[in-house]
Amino acid sequence: MGINWELLKYGSNYLKASDGAFFRGIAGFEADSSTIPELTYINMNADFLIRGVLISPTEDRLADLSMDWIHIGSTQYFDSLCDVTGIKIQGDLLFPVSWVGVYVGGGPGGIGGGVAVSSTTIMGGLKGGLVLTLD
Repeated sequence: MGINWELLKYGSNYLKASDGAFFRGIAGFEADSSTIPELTYINMNADFLIRGVLISPTEDRLADLSMDWIHIGSTQYFDSLCDVTGIKIQGDLLFPVSWVGVYVGGGPGGIGGGVAVSSTTIMGGLKGGLVLTLD
């Protein structure tokens, strides 16, 4: 059982986004005492549904709203200004995955393989902030 979000309702007709699955996997590590790089994979899955007397008398899927994202980021923490405050800077790259390919091949030299990922859009950001330590 999930939530269906009705975006536009007119009489008994509507457009809505259905509920769907969400998955996120994060891998990060402390590179040194003040730097933390991170790699995140995000998968979101939903459908855009329509029901209209003239266009679609029964509820039909209008579009697939599935998305895969890869996020690469790193956070740098600077020495504290005093015992309870510090400064951080964070850089991020976020891009939607257009396709993923996996291949395995063999020949006289042995067996090899790999993974390929393609994206047409890259988004990035640079953030800073004040870090407060609570004891």
